Amino acid sequence: MQITTLNIQAAGLARAQQLLGWLDQRDDDVVILTETSHGPGTAHLLTQCRAAGWSVVASPHAGDRGCAIVSRHPLVPAEDITTGISPRCRAAACRLDTEPAIAVLGVYVPSNDRSPAKAEKKRSFLDSVLRAVYRLPTTDRQALIIGGDYNLITRDHQPPYPGVFTNDDYAFLDAIACQRFGKVEQS
Repeated sequence: MQITTLNIQAAGLARAQQLLGWLDQRDDDVVILTETSHGPGTAHLLTQCRAAGWSVVASPHAGDRGCAIVSRHPLVPAEDITTGISPRCRAAACRLDTEPAIAVLGVYVPSNDRSPAKAEKKRSFLDSVLRAVYRLPTTDRQALIIGGDYNLITRDHQPPYPGVFTNDDYAFLDAIACQRFGKVEQS
């Protein structure tokens, strides 16, 4: 299973058409699209993916950038996974019709320019994602792939970016690593 994450940067129509050509040349099973918008570029991209036979689930757009998941495998939207994530428009989730079963949670984490308001928005979003995931049954968490644009780096990233990322940022990645999300074994 090949899963790719792509930030489409709220693509306009011309850029969306280029992205469709790029997607058509790839062998990805699933693509998590981040920084989707309610504009014509995202609408065109998702409509054309559906027309090409991809299954599509997209986050609701509520005036903010969002996330969508496109899959060559049939999928079922999984709103139970995103329940409690806030803002909700920044997450999309699905269960793939695969053996073994796999769930995918795509997130577009708010960026942080270190202003108090943006830092709080990001911290609150990261906390809501972890709370939503932790309340899932263990078997669901073990089959969960979390991907997207985290707007984060790991603690050991080189070169380091002192003062840019917070302990809350690093704690999110640490929590994901400790939970071993996405560890799917075939029996």
